[in-house]
Amino acid sequence: MTNVGTVEANGYEVSLDFVPVRSKDWNWDFGFNFSKVDSKITALSPAYVDLRLAVGEKIGTMWAHQVFTTMPATSKYAGMIVLDDNGEWKYSNAEADRKAIGNYNPDFILGVHSSVKWKNFRLGIVGSLRQGGKYISDIERRAVTDGHSLLTIGDKVNGPNPWTVGGRDGATGGLPWPDATKMTYPQQAGLVATYASYGTPVPINDASYFQGVWLKPGGNPSNDADYIVNGANPLETFYGLPGLILGAQYWSFPQSLIRDATNFKVKEITFDYTLPKSITSRFKVDNVVVGFVGRNIFQWNKADKNVDPESAFEGIGQNQGIVGKALPSIASYGFKVSFDF
Repeated sequence: MTNVGTVEANGYEVSLDFVPVRSKDWNWDFGFNFSKVDSKITALSPAYVDLRLAVGEKIGTMWAHQVFTTMPATSKYAGMIVLDDNGEWKYSNAEADRKAIGNYNPDFILGVHSSVKWKNFRLGIVGSLRQGGKYISDIERRAVTDGHSLLTIGDKVNGPNPWTVGGRDGATGGLPWPDATKMTYPQQAGLVATYASYGTPVPINDASYFQGVWLKPGGNPSNDADYIVNGANPLETFYGLPGLILGAQYWSFPQSLIRDATNFKVKEITFDYTLPKSITSRFKVDNVVVGFVGRNIFQWNKADKNVDPESAFEGIGQNQGIVGKALPSIASYGFKVSFDF
């Protein structure tokens, strides 16, 4: 048993409460709680090597297991992803090449609460804003590769991205399959002949490809003229099926699954009535409150995904920041009774 190391946390928390209205029959209170915390590693045990940690680094930083191989800054294709002779991305999983892809901790958390009371009736609301932070959507990864995601439909759904192009036939548009016999290179012709036949006897425009550049056979890796941009010429493009293309992207590169965890929740709304003391005193009880309560009845996610970003923070260790097999946020409605005696 070894202590992993030491962590230093610095932050601040502010709470303010207001009562804008207070009269015989009316009362309105409003308040919020703001908190922000940064935790940094100040020392590490040399025996602890399971996670990517470094002195001076913030707690919650996520690192890509594999990173894209890109063209050097001196190339006219600088920064573009390099493809291999199968039309798939080249990548490195060397420790020296790993890169930070985000931090799962929020920039700050803002809680808000308010209630309006008229005589013995009270309406209350509690909300929470979690600003910033990132999470990896393993749900999307599995949905795409299992064929259960709209991401495989086409560009308008998948959205412009630096990784893939194409999708299924339809309004969102896949790409037409070229004539395999006219392809410039045999390996590309073989891919088209194999995958285009999946749509027979009814042709389906579902050709897709990885974005990047590839070195033509016998080319010089140091010569830009020997590189071809995948997709620039349909007859010199490595095509594949959308599920395979997106699946390879999502399973190999978690950076393509990074989503913004910013979200706002209405965590609770209550409507209740406090019985008059003239009634409750007969039964020797006080503060008898009856009412209705609703929890998790509204949620807004900046990432616009049907998933609760906070479910990414329920695990421990390396599971932090990953939404795996979480259920959607569940709303509940109920009836409450409370009293003192």
